[in-house]
Amino acid sequence: MKTSFLYSLAAALAVTAWAGSTSQAAIVVVAPTASTAGTLNITQDITFNVTTAGIVGIVLLDEWVTTDGSSTLGVLPTKFTFSVNGGANTQSANSSRITDNANFTSNGITPNDGFLTIDNGAGISVALGNTFTLRSGTFVIPATANFNSQATQTFNGNVFLADNAGTRLSGNVAVPEPTSALLGLFGGGCLLLLRRRRAL
Repeated sequence: MKTSFLYSLAAALAVTAWAGSTSQAAIVVVAPTASTAGTLNITQDITFNVTTAGIVGIVLLDEWVTTDGSSTLGVLPTKFTFSVNGGANTQSANSSRITDNANFTSNGITPNDGFLTIDNGAGISVALGNTFTLRSGTFVIPATANFNSQATQTFNGNVFLADNAGTRLSGNVAVPEPTSALLGLFGGGCLLLLRRRRAL
């Protein structure tokens, strides 16, 4: 009876962890140095609800690092992929970029914020009520001198859409999803309890 209860509890927790893990993504960065490339990994698609019509330019990582006083840019060899309202996947018109931190304040951008440049060409028009989905992927950040070393982390905070001037176009999306790491733990616990139950 006790084993059965523990099995049921572990199974319920595993389902809860799995349900949570499907809702949000993580942004994992390894900062480049002057001699070594870094990486940007968006582990799952990130969907933003548009609250203000405009032209999407950046995904802003709110309070990502403590500014080092200069804004350093990494130009990615692979372009970001996105969709609007669940439509066809589209790539950025021009090179995708990651900026380690701002050295200025402009609308929603402040000096501790980093950002991903989605399109620095004609831009991506969105209207109130649209959804904008940034697709998952792993991207190389070429060797870059003076990139903020604090950027090497799993970003834990809010991201939002903005235009190139930093005007906010969406609500916040919180990343990463903390329960995703629990899935393996609870799933493994369920399996062990199931085996024990069968052995009894």
